[in-house]
Amino acid sequence: VSSFLQRMPPTIAPALMEAHGLQPQMIGYFSASNICGSIVFLVMGAPLLRRFGSVRSLQIGLCLGALGALVFMLPFTPLLIMGTVLMGLGYGPSTPAGSDILQRHAPARHRVLIFSVKQAGVPAGGILAGLLLPQLIDIGGLDLCLLACFLFAGATAMLITPYRRLDPP
Repeated sequence: VSSFLQRMPPTIAPALMEAHGLQPQMIGYFSASNICGSIVFLVMGAPLLRRFGSVRSLQIGLCLGALGALVFMLPFTPLLIMGTVLMGLGYGPSTPAGSDILQRHAPARHRVLIFSVKQAGVPAGGILAGLLLPQLIDIGGLDLCLLACFLFAGATAMLITPYRRLDPP
């Protein structure tokens, strides 16, 4: 889901640029700010992982990404950068937190396969975004697409709550 959200801005760029009256080449700034958000988390996020645990960190990340999608619905164009930074911050916990959970709970004899499947989730999120988001825009416009992204991330954050027991006390 985090990867899906990270691939959202470039996937919906034509509709987003049109809605905000921006030149198409501006999407590069949004993609860059998204990656900057991820880097900020990766540089400074270790205390968050230690304090809240991996599952809660993933939930926080999903909520940040969901909030970023909602920010895209606001008519104030400068907030688009803030939305992409939030999505990047939300993507940040996915690799370290996911690796921590799998390292602690995956059976040693299947760990390589399980980590490979985990890594396949990154391009799968991008594929899912590429297949679904343009269709949502065609069906109900940009706002429906953004609302669906918000709901997808928010629902996922809530659905993983029972797995917080996997975090060490």
